Amino acid sequence: MREQNESALQHYHVVIILNKAAYYSLGDFFAPEPLAGKIQQAWCRAAGLDYPDYRGLVEFPENCGYWLSRESVYNRALPYTEFMQRAAYLAKEKTKIRGAGYRCFGSSQV
Repeated sequence: MREQNESALQHYHVVIILNKAAYYSLGDFFAPEPLAGKIQQAWCRAAGLDYPDYRGLVEFPENCGYWLSRESVYNRALPYTEFMQRAAYLAKEKTKIRGAGYRCFGSSQV
């Protein structure tokens, strides 16, 4: 989601949902093979920038991983509720950029 609040530049928020059996963690942030490196490479490629020179443009916040179980979703228990609160924050309407020739594909049902 494209966003701009007090900073001079726009920034983006992304939620990526993966199977824990395939990707357990982000891994080493400075190696190209683990998940973190693959995400950084994909962003650089999409932005037309050289990897690894610009890998630092991708920020991974603290506590950015949630392992959801079927039970936590059905019972609306932790960690599902924490994940939903964080995702709802990313979907907030206040700082989203609309109009001005930008396409917007985001929406929130929360």
